[in-house]
Amino acid sequence: MTDRAPVFANPPFDGTVAGLLYDRVRSDPDIVLLTWEDLQITTAEVFGVANEFAAMLRDRDIGPGDNVLTRMEAGPNYIAMFLAVSLVGATWVPQAPHAKGPSLAHV
Repeated sequence: MTDRAPVFANPPFDGTVAGLLYDRVRSDPDIVLLTWEDLQITTAEVFGVANEFAAMLRDRDIGPGDNVLTRMEAGPNYIAMFLAVSLVGATWVPQAPHAKGPSLAHV
């Protein structure tokens, strides 16, 4: 995934999680960012998946000021989705996939 161009022509704002990861990808794309079970996933790989997710969000006109509710199990895609939401400037609202009843009342 290191050969994919970022979703945005301009890098994310300095100081954001996505911006920090973007800087890390540019300086050292092969550093391991995440270990999950027996996988070691590099910053470039996570950023590549995040860019794909960000493109899907942008295709749905999601951007700054929007809230994105996600119901995902923990794992590499969970982290990539968090970064994707940050890349488009929206607010990430994680929800446990098994949540029911009162915990969904505020959504």
